[in-house]
This record gives sequence, C-alpha cells and structure tokens, in this order.
Amino acid sequence: MQPLLWQMWDGKLVTFGSTAPAADYSWKKYYYCDFYLLLRQKKQALACMDYYIEGVDAQNLKMVSAAGYNRIIDELVKAPSSR
Repeated sequence: MQPLLWQMWDGKLVTFGSTAPAADYSWKKYYYCDFYLLLRQKKQALACMDYYIEGVDAQNLKMVSAAGYNRIIDELVKAPSSR
C-alpha cells in the first residue's frame, strides 16, 4: 500500500476503474475508501499465499516463501521500530 501513496502524491496513481492517472485524486479518498479495499485484499491474499513477492521496484523483485514471510513478520513485531 505504501508505494500507492508515493504514486498518489506524485500524481501518477491510476485508481480503481481508471486507465490513466487521476489528477484530482484526493488523499481523503485513498484513506477513507481505497485503503480499506487494499487492506481487505491484502488480508485475503496473505491467508492463502504460497510465496510473497515484493514488487516495489519491478526491476528488482524479491520472493520469499509464505513460511519465510511469516517468520520475518514474527521477528519484526517482537521489537519496536528504531525510528
């Protein structure tokens, strides 16, 4: 979901049902509508995934098994962020 925010702020986000970026797309629409669609999709996908593929940079894809992904998340939630 984070890369979508970057695209939104840059005016390059192609929203649901569109074929071109929407120049008038508001952060309010993202946070109050589209975010929840993405969150539900993410929860559904994580529940039945075999592999997790990070595609933030399409030229530098990263893939990890579902078990590996879950181990990573389990370790990350044990400690607070250092930021």
